[in-house]
Parts: sequence; structure tokens; C-alpha cells
Amino acid sequence: KVIITEGAFEGFQAIFTEPDGEARSMLLLNLINKEIKHSVKNTEFRKL
Repeated sequence: KVIITEGAFEGFQAIFTEPDGEARSMLLLNLINKEIKHSVKNTEFRKL
């Protein structure tokens, strides 16, 4: 699990799923009981 520290989803918890190139990662967000994959810069989240 990770927490997003910057951007539109700041403060949201997510699950790291896979790298998305060298500078980004795919995270799985649970929004309104729906799981959504979202690409986030590696500097915009940290491990819980």
C-alpha cells in the first residue's frame, strides 16, 4: 500500500501494481467502490 502525496489524488491510499516506465508507476485506487488504475509519477507517492 502507498499514499499519494501530490496532485489531484493527494491523501488517497492506493495499491502499487506495476512500474509504468522509469519515472511513473501504475497504482490501483478505490473510488466510489470502483477500482481504477492510475499512472502517477514516482515522486508523488510513498510507501505506507
